Amino acid sequence: MKPMSCKLWIIPIISSLLLLTLLSCGNEETKSPTSEKENGLIGEGESSLQESYVATDRDKVTAKHMALYLSGENLPPKDLCEKILNNLITIRSAFGSEIEQIESIHFWMYWEPGEIGLQFIEEINVDEYDAWDVLNETYGVTNIRPSGDSGVVLYFSEAYHPSFLQEQYKELPNLQMIFPSLSGGDGPNIYPRMVGDTITYLFRNAWGDCPAGCTNSEYWYIRIDNGEPVMVGYWNPSDDPNEPDWWQEAKLNRDNFRKYPMPETLYLN
Repeated sequence: MKPMSCKLWIIPIISSLLLLTLLSCGNEETKSPTSEKENGLIGEGESSLQESYVATDRDKVTAKHMALYLSGENLPPKDLCEKILNNLITIRSAFGSEIEQIESIHFWMYWEPGEIGLQFIEEINVDEYDAWDVLNETYGVTNIRPSGDSGVVLYFSEAYHPSFLQEQYKELPNLQMIFPSLSGGDGPNIYPRMVGDTITYLFRNAWGDCPAGCTNSEYWYIRIDNGEPVMVGYWNPSDDPNEPDWWQEAKLNRDNFRKYPMPETLYLN
């Protein structure tokens, strides 16, 4: 689920179905607030199996972007992408039929992987400018969109980190700056955190003036133990201002996301 603002540029199921879904990992609205009864939280540590859940294309994009975020690498590692997608399928299968938000909320960042903007000193003809031909072929540019009087946005087939792409393109002639595609505002999200080989997931539903940061939130904290999802807890601060015991651990997921360094504009001339 994307932020609510204008863009400035988420118990194993049948094994054969899961395998087919994972093989495609490398390729590519907010609901109203709910009470604990309505959101289906049966009890901490319990789940409601929904074996019919099949990963969507959006789930696969979510897994790739999470893997890029957690790894800090130039491209999302395939094994981590597959692990995250497996976890998402498992979580949504276990809890999605009872808690709609667990099935509908997806991961997003304040910047878009696989996109960069190029600002030139003067306008270029994209059909005649050939200095980037080798780079575009090497890194898989799928679309070039004009931006302003002398800029373009490049879209790539893979979810490259914008900082990596900036380093590859910074030697182009007549280039003034390279900037990432950014999003503003806030909204529902999934905050993953990896410690060793273990990944935990903090699902956040959010509403109320989200372009300014969202005034209301509710959270579900989920761990994967021995391949099975465990609902650690649910918390709606508006209903109960007292932090649950597990919140000190869970809030690290959210805080780490908020502290994650944003790709910066690279100024050249």
